[in-house]
Amino acid sequence: LEKLGEGGMGVVYKAHDTRLDRIVALKFLPPVLQAGEQNTNRFLQEARAAAALNHPNVCSIHAIGEHEGQLMAMTGVMRGSSPKTRHSAWIWGVYVTPAWRGLHIAEEIIHACIDWAKSKNVVMAKLGVAAVNQPAIRCYERCGFQVYGTEPRAVFVDGRYYDEYLMFKSL
Repeated sequence: LEKLGEGGMGVVYKAHDTRLDRIVALKFLPPVLQAGEQNTNRFLQEARAAAALNHPNVCSIHAIGEHEGQLMAMTGVMRGSSPKTRHSAWIWGVYVTPAWRGLHIAEEIIHACIDWAKSKNVVMAKLGVAAVNQPAIRCYERCGFQVYGTEPRAVFVDGRYYDEYLMFKSL
């Protein structure tokens, strides 16, 4: 529909998802940042899961495959649904294929989520991140998020529990 922004890591477009009949943001990356087949398959699996959500308070920013040989990054944001929580939004599922990490792509899609939230009169964005994921924590801090708490043993992966930092940003 229209170009939303452009930087060294690619171009973000406002688009219409014809399968789900909703507006989405698509991030197109330069060919130099492309990932291998294994990463592509994982990326597509997570994108399909995000695309399955269809709710007026959810803005999914996602990719569902390749377009002219270029892949996209994804995340999502959901606005609180009750009158008591409509002032806040939850950013979730930030995912960038491993080959693209460290290139500030996540920051760009997080900013797109924040812009969407602001357009809905949201005044606070929140997210959770594994306490051991220092690169992600630094990314969120660069985007203006601050830790406000820790959820102990929030995630269980490969037989091990991980704490999760709860972060917020005033909009």
